[in-house]
Amino acid sequence: MGLGLASWNILLQLLLLCAYRSGARELREESLPQMDVQLHHMHIAHHSSHVDVNSSEVKIFFTLRDLKVGNKMALYLPIEDHSNSAHFLPREEADSFPFSLKQLPYILELTSIPRVSPQAKAMEDTLRMCETDPIKDEIKTCATSLESMLDFAGSIFGSETGFKTVTTKSTSNTFQNYTILEVQEIPASKM
Repeated sequence: MGLGLASWNILLQLLLLCAYRSGARELREESLPQMDVQLHHMHIAHHSSHVDVNSSEVKIFFTLRDLKVGNKMALYLPIEDHSNSAHFLPREEADSFPFSLKQLPYILELTSIPRVSPQAKAMEDTLRMCETDPIKDEIKTCATSLESMLDFAGSIFGSETGFKTVTTKSTSNTFQNYTILEVQEIPASKM
């Protein structure tokens, strides 16, 4: 059970890293709190920008079996131009959009996105994925705002946990090796 809770903690931290990619503010290293699962940066592997993200050597996702003290994981977290990236909308604005595959034509009309376009296809794929049932033992949500993502994390870990959101300033390398130094159990009511 402890390993399952630890994996949710790491997944939450990676999810919150995505918040950085969506326009969250920079947090200076000296103000970062001690993380519950400590990942130690051991080595930066230099790769050019044409890394094959489908390669088995390049990972973004991992399984419970990977979460063992001493295990080394190479993670690929691509650096993007954030000025052109999509940002989370405030909850009030996000809640005004109908978030449903049935409403896709209306959403496309509201946003002036052509029905036959890469953006429309991406929206359709996202809505379809959000409307599928979770797989066995998966706890799933489709956050439409930063606030809804934090509410979801709080519902998993509980209000007493006191988790924090952190961001990081990107380094010039996107492919790094990490070693798991410690896995601490966090009791969670939904696990």
